[in-house]
Amino acid sequence: MNQEITKDGFTFILGDNWTYYDYEQSIFYKNLSNSLRGKDLEGNDIGTKCVDIILKSPNDIIFLIEIKDFRINISGSKTRIKNENLFSHVAIQIRDTIAGLYGAYKDNYSELNHISSSIFKKDILVYAIFIFEESGHLISSNPNKFRENRKNYKRKLAQILKYMNIECNVVCTRDYATFDYGWKVKFEEKL
Repeated sequence: MNQEITKDGFTFILGDNWTYYDYEQSIFYKNLSNSLRGKDLEGNDIGTKCVDIILKSPNDIIFLIEIKDFRINISGSKTRIKNENLFSHVAIQIRDTIAGLYGAYKDNYSELNHISSSIFKKDILVYAIFIFEESGHLISSNPNKFRENRKNYKRKLAQILKYMNIECNVVCTRDYATFDYGWKVKFEEKL
């Protein structure tokens, strides 16, 4: 029996025996985030970040999923992509999520045990999936443009995360059908 989970306007459709976790809403993450909140030497706010969704397949493959939906703010998204802050930001979210899960694993924190006990096993495959949505009229006017850019986006993200031994991918829901991770995603159409 399929289960459906909705996050930020996206519905994830999972098969039997999949585990979904909204790490950001966990008591552990909230306590961790509050304890790491502060200022750096220049007075900038610092803290910890996390991905939007964590999925665990029936055969223990872990998916760290981050969603960025730029279908409304087109000019802002182009600026963030051009200066590559977007990919660094997503990489920090992935890094901080893994660091937090490691703390939960070492502390045997029961709320996260079903995820944290798996992610640090030697032979476990971990995917970082970046769901990146741009304005529909930009994608539909040149449907191959995203596919071409995706290779560059994936390369940038993988380069930043290369020392973490994580499989990276960048997808949009319009071409998601070309991937088979064992779960599906659909999104609410925005004008």
